[in-house]
Amino acid sequence: MRTLDLHAVPPLGEVPELMKAVVIRKEREGEPLQSMQVEDVPVPVCGDHEVLVLVMAAGVNFNGVWAGQGKPVSVFKMHEEPFHIAGSDAAGIVWKVGRDVRRWKVGDEVVIHCNMSCGQCPECNGLDPMACSEQKYGATRRRTAASRSSRACKRSSSCRSRRSSRGPRRRATA
Repeated sequence: MRTLDLHAVPPLGEVPELMKAVVIRKEREGEPLQSMQVEDVPVPVCGDHEVLVLVMAAGVNFNGVWAGQGKPVSVFKMHEEPFHIAGSDAAGIVWKVGRDVRRWKVGDEVVIHCNMSCGQCPECNGLDPMACSEQKYGATRRRTAASRSSRACKRSSSCRSRRSSRGPRRRATA
């Protein structure tokens, strides 16, 4: 399968070569209607500690608008990728797991948040991952790599189980 049409869902675990994404390019920086355009882009390779998520819904906040405008600073000064995909949080289905991921499996429904914590400290393991002293946010190396895919490929520590009647959310660890 080469690419997916919008709103199409492939068979569970089948990964297309391309995906649709709202893409920002340096040469289009400006107002959102100009800077953010739907394009087919390569589906990212899933790293050893990452999960590939079929994104069913994503949030774009004002950070995405600033990224599109190139203000107050261009995201292209933060990374050398040819494009950037805005968005801070997403919900979807785990479509592929890296070889070192243990807590997630293909088919799990997850919510992805923008905070990338260490997953090892007391804050990450039961207290408050947003208080982790090692957390990374924004244009960090891993987040930038994930930007190419609209967070379709994230470190497994950024995922949480979708709340359900089956019980509380599970913390992700590789």
